[in-house]
Amino acid sequence: MRSLSFLSALLFAFSLSAQAQVCEDAPSDAASALSADIRGAVSYRAGEAPVPFVKQKATLDEILRQMRARQKERKTDPSLPKLVVMIDLDNTGFTEMARVNAGLARIANQFGITEVADPSALELFPHYSKDGFFTWADKLELRTKYPNLNWNQVYTAYNGSSWAPSLDGTETLTPGLVKFARNVSQSGGVVVFNTARRESQRVTTVATLKKGGIANPKVTMKPNSGFSGSSAAWKVEAAKKIQDTWGEPIALIDETAVNRVAMTAAFPDVMGVAISIPDFTTEMSDDELAAETWAISTFER
Repeated sequence: MRSLSFLSALLFAFSLSAQAQVCEDAPSDAASALSADIRGAVSYRAGEAPVPFVKQKATLDEILRQMRARQKERKTDPSLPKLVVMIDLDNTGFTEMARVNAGLARIANQFGITEVADPSALELFPHYSKDGFFTWADKLELRTKYPNLNWNQVYTAYNGSSWAPSLDGTETLTPGLVKFARNVSQSGGVVVFNTARRESQRVTTVATLKKGGIANPKVTMKPNSGFSGSSAAWKVEAAKKIQDTWGEPIALIDETAVNRVAMTAAFPDVMGVAISIPDFTTEMSDDELAAETWAISTFER
């Protein structure tokens, strides 16, 4: 099984699904093992997914377990609030290759970094933060190859092009998100996208979620004005609104550590779930990611 190509794995999975229907919320042991084996056969560009599938599944299953337990409790006590999983968007719920491609094209042309001129030849892509960008540049040994470049300027150019307004709406949903959102709803829970994007981006952001398969998405966004705090501070503030509007937050899935730390400090019972999307760097080192209690690479389970 481990030697199967990506296409072979998909064809095998398709034939399997035609032979047997397995409940997605309570798979058999055999089906679970086979599903994990197929995922192991599908290679990402940079090799294995950053988070082992067994850890990813345990993380997502724990969220759903808590929701099912609350769903059962609400049958006898309807006054109990529903449980909410909060999901960040950029580099969490959204994967943003069009933005990355635009940024790479800019720095290839402006600074002569020819190694990134063809993104299809790369095995690793940068996170949008400066730390994530520099980690990417170091893993590709670009700062060693181009020691005379001002890499702060390189990052500024990359960031400016990747966040051009013309690219709003080009994002795609991270694999498994639609199915996981459906699992949450079936378990009596609620998904709320807790993002630090501004309200001015609401229409496009909601449209992108709907286009990807999220029906009637619930999204909290930072005001266009009147809030001067950090993104982490905003997400905590938004969580209070979420608590008043949709239910009790039990998890925040977010690739940025400072956001998770702020949330769990304000809401000690909330699971801080790290995410490291395959083929992208993050602000975390490999050791820091491995040390996270709860972590995923995609929303697949």
